[in-house]
Amino acid sequence: MEIVPGLSITDVQQYDESPTGNGYLEVSIQNSGTGPTWIHQIVYGGSPNEASNEDITDDSLIPQLAIPENPEDAILDPLDEREFVGTSPPLLFSADSEDCNGSTHNFELIAGVATGNTVIASISAEAAGDRISQASTGEFSCSDVRVQFTSEGTPHE
Repeated sequence: MEIVPGLSITDVQQYDESPTGNGYLEVSIQNSGTGPTWIHQIVYGGSPNEASNEDITDDSLIPQLAIPENPEDAILDPLDEREFVGTSPPLLFSADSEDCNGSTHNFELIAGVATGNTVIASISAEAAGDRISQASTGEFSCSDVRVQFTSEGTPHE
């Protein structure tokens, strides 16, 4: 029997544990394979916050995640599912933006895996609600974000 992980992104939603967390996304990843692995990074492609649009790093030994904080908690055993939050908020808007008025943003969510592979999902996020100031620079997030898949999260070599 071959021992290999089988990862998929099963859910994405606004991370709202605190007012400063509204620009982040909580990503549920499931391992339906036969071997363990770990997620080491969550980044985005084409998100409204340019700082979140980056490449997966080559160093998969050190998890670069806001959640979970403990590196051992990033390990996904077979038949396990966990929530992850990246270190950069994809839904952080500039001061001159007109978002939080129901605008829709389509972009990619990319999870880096210890094997060097990635799991990618195309998502659509509708930003609504109130502006929540995030920094002295005038950046803000929105109080109500609805996220849905435009394509399911699947592994990529």
